[in-house]
Amino acid sequence: AMERGSVNAAIIDLKNLLQAEPQNARARALLGRALIASGDIALGEVEIQKAKDLGVEPGLLLVSNCRVLLARAKFEEALAQCAPDAGTAEQQFDLQLAHGNALLGLGRAGEAKADFQAAVASRPASLEALLGLASATAAADGLQAGIGLFDGAPAEMKLQPRYWIALGSMNVQAADLP
Repeated sequence: AMERGSVNAAIIDLKNLLQAEPQNARARALLGRALIASGDIALGEVEIQKAKDLGVEPGLLLVSNCRVLLARAKFEEALAQCAPDAGTAEQQFDLQLAHGNALLGLGRAGEAKADFQAAVASRPASLEALLGLASATAAADGLQAGIGLFDGAPAEMKLQPRYWIALGSMNVQAADLP
């Protein structure tokens, strides 16, 4: 369900599975990932810890751990642990985003742009990658440069409310500048 973009459905499915199989480490890890994706960092961390205690393969937790570090504003740790080449090819996109966000959190927008450019290149339809690139570009090169990146977004991306919220936010910031 999470691959189809339905985090809430994935959470329900995984909780149902864990009622039947409470010792399923992989399901616990996936539930932790889904909870973190939904914004429930604290509960996601609990499930991640349960998965660790049950012996889940550590690589399965890499992206979730990176997202927790970012949510906790532990940018130096995220930078060290979430390098794009630290995981599998399947994890590389999420690690590029995490690494880029850690760099942004440290005020290193110029460096963050490279991670987000790589993420956009690998998944041009990813709103999260575009938002990261626009934020890094705005911080490094000015708000108008960041706003300009929204023009080239795919049509399906422009159907997502987060696209318009981010674009509007940048436009408001640009309007408030002297």
